[in-house]
Amino acid sequence: ENDKESLVQSLTWIGNAGPGGCLFYARHTMQLQKINDTQTRFVHKEIFHGLLPAMGLVLPYKQLKENYLKMNHAFKQHVEGGAPPSS
Repeated sequence: ENDKESLVQSLTWIGNAGPGGCLFYARHTMQLQKINDTQTRFVHKEIFHGLLPAMGLVLPYKQLKENYLKMNHAFKQHVEGGAPPSS
Protein backbone atom coordinates (compact mmCIF):
# COMPACT_ATOMS: atom_id res chain seq x y z
CA GLU A 1 0.00 0.00 0.00
CA ASN A 2 1.26 3.44 -0.93
CA ASP A 3 2.18 5.71 2.02
CA LYS A 4 -0.04 8.45 0.58
CA GLU A 5 -2.96 6.01 0.53
CA SER A 6 -2.66 5.26 4.26
CA LEU A 7 -2.02 8.86 5.28
CA VAL A 8 -3.45 10.01 8.62
CA GLN A 9 -3.53 13.70 9.45
CA SER A 10 -3.83 14.51 13.13
CA LEU A 11 -3.85 17.40 15.55
CA THR A 12 -3.13 16.69 19.23
CA TRP A 13 -2.75 18.92 22.23
CA ILE A 14 -2.06 18.13 25.87
CA GLY A 15 -2.89 19.94 29.08
CA ASN A 16 -1.79 18.98 32.58
CA ALA A 17 -1.51 20.18 36.15
CA GLY A 18 0.65 18.93 38.98
CA PRO A 19 3.92 17.01 38.78
CA GLY A 20 3.73 14.69 35.78
CA GLY A 21 0.03 15.50 35.37
CA CYS A 22 -0.87 13.72 38.60
CA LEU A 23 -3.70 16.17 39.35
CA PHE A 24 -4.98 16.54 35.80
CA TYR A 25 -3.86 15.31 32.39
CA ALA A 26 -5.83 15.64 29.16
CA ARG A 27 -4.88 14.59 25.64
CA HIS A 28 -7.18 15.87 22.89
CA THR A 29 -6.83 14.44 19.39
CA MET A 30 -8.57 14.99 16.08
CA GLN A 31 -7.62 12.76 13.15
CA LEU A 32 -8.57 12.57 9.48
CA GLN A 33 -8.04 9.06 8.12
CA LYS A 34 -8.33 8.41 4.39
CA ILE A 35 -10.64 5.48 3.66
CA ASN A 36 -10.63 5.81 -0.13
CA ASP A 37 -10.64 8.57 -2.78
CA THR A 38 -14.09 9.80 -1.75
CA GLN A 39 -14.31 8.97 1.96
CA THR A 40 -12.49 10.17 5.07
CA ARG A 41 -12.99 9.04 8.66
CA PHE A 42 -12.93 11.74 11.36
CA VAL A 43 -11.77 10.52 14.78
CA HIS A 44 -12.21 12.89 17.71
CA LYS A 45 -11.24 11.89 21.23
CA GLU A 46 -10.12 13.29 24.53
CA ILE A 47 -8.58 11.22 27.30
CA PHE A 48 -8.49 12.42 30.91
CA HIS A 49 -6.25 11.09 33.68
CA GLY A 50 -5.27 12.20 37.13
CA LEU A 51 -6.74 12.66 40.58
CA LEU A 52 -9.20 15.45 39.72
CA PRO A 53 -10.87 13.71 36.74
CA ALA A 54 -11.07 10.48 38.77
CA MET A 55 -13.08 12.43 41.34
CA GLY A 56 -15.23 14.04 38.65
CA LEU A 57 -13.79 17.48 39.37
CA VAL A 58 -12.41 20.27 37.15
CA LEU A 59 -14.65 19.89 34.07
CA PRO A 60 -18.33 19.08 33.39
CA TYR A 61 -17.45 15.80 31.64
CA LYS A 62 -21.02 14.85 30.65
CA GLN A 63 -21.58 18.29 29.06
CA LEU A 64 -18.21 18.05 27.27
CA LYS A 65 -19.26 14.77 25.65
CA GLU A 66 -22.58 16.27 24.49
CA ASN A 67 -20.82 19.36 23.12
CA TYR A 68 -18.24 17.25 21.26
CA LEU A 69 -21.04 15.24 19.64
CA LYS A 70 -22.76 18.47 18.55
CA MET A 71 -19.49 19.86 17.20
CA ASN A 72 -18.73 16.62 15.32
CA HIS A 73 -22.21 16.63 13.76
CA ALA A 74 -21.88 20.28 12.66
CA PHE A 75 -18.41 19.55 11.23
CA LYS A 76 -19.79 16.58 9.27
CA GLN A 77 -22.61 18.71 7.84
CA HIS A 78 -20.18 21.46 6.88
CA VAL A 79 -17.70 19.11 5.19
CA GLU A 80 -20.41 17.24 3.32
CA GLY A 81 -21.99 20.49 2.15
CA GLY A 82 -25.12 20.20 4.27
CA ALA A 83 -24.72 23.48 6.13
CA PRO A 84 -23.04 26.78 5.37
CA PRO A 85 -20.31 27.89 7.77
CA SER A 86 -21.54 30.22 10.46
CA SER A 87 -19.84 33.53 11.08
